[in-house]
Amino acid sequence: MASMLVPLYTAECAPPNIRGRLVGIYEIGVQVGTCLGFWINLGVDRNMAPTSSQWMTPFALQLVPGGLLIIGLVFMPESPRWIAKAHGRVRAIKTLSHLRGLPDDHSAVQEEVDDILHQLELELADSMGNTRAAWKELMQPGLRNRVFLGVMIMIFFQMCGSNSINYYSPRIFRSIGLQGTQATLVSTGIYGIVRLVAVFFAMYFIVDRFGRKSMLIGGSIMIVWPSLHHSFFANSDITRLSQCG
Repeated sequence: MASMLVPLYTAECAPPNIRGRLVGIYEIGVQVGTCLGFWINLGVDRNMAPTSSQWMTPFALQLVPGGLLIIGLVFMPESPRWIAKAHGRVRAIKTLSHLRGLPDDHSAVQEEVDDILHQLELELADSMGNTRAAWKELMQPGLRNRVFLGVMIMIFFQMCGSNSINYYSPRIFRSIGLQGTQATLVSTGIYGIVRLVAVFFAMYFIVDRFGRKSMLIGGSIMIVWPSLHHSFFANSDITRLSQCG
């Protein structure tokens, strides 16, 4: 739920000019947690006896960021878009004024609320409050293609194996010759730092400068090229072996 709702809430609350950067900070937070998790595993391996406490400690530490998230949400308002849809213009203005740190009658607040309400009116006019009509609109070529693209991006992201590397990185490093539990855990921690640094620079400095589409295309090429390269040389080796045979 957090993986879907946190970026959505951030996007609906963020000013348009830094929306990409603020949503990217969520991903930076994910990588910080992943990196800390790798080093915590090394810490408990070095300093705790191999009992049930050794694996329960990393699990228990996850309660800290989760608890902070719950506490922080108590003090956060609903997003202006949801407020406008559920309660109307007046409360939406108050919420947006609070988030932007501007008075209720400020022109920027008024214009942004006008844009939100206009978008909601268009959505209501298209669907007429009918769920079937909303699904019908979703299946229109322009929207359907966007939804399909978003779903397929997440599917291909999982198929690239990033999570598999996260889960099995000690075993992967052991398979390429690193010996000892601590050596593999240190290598995993370094891998986590590399991921964190790369994501930080991409999300904080690059995404709003070069655009999402350019980054998506560039990232996809960097993912696909090593696979094609590996497959080509693997097939070449098989061909040479068969000729030798």
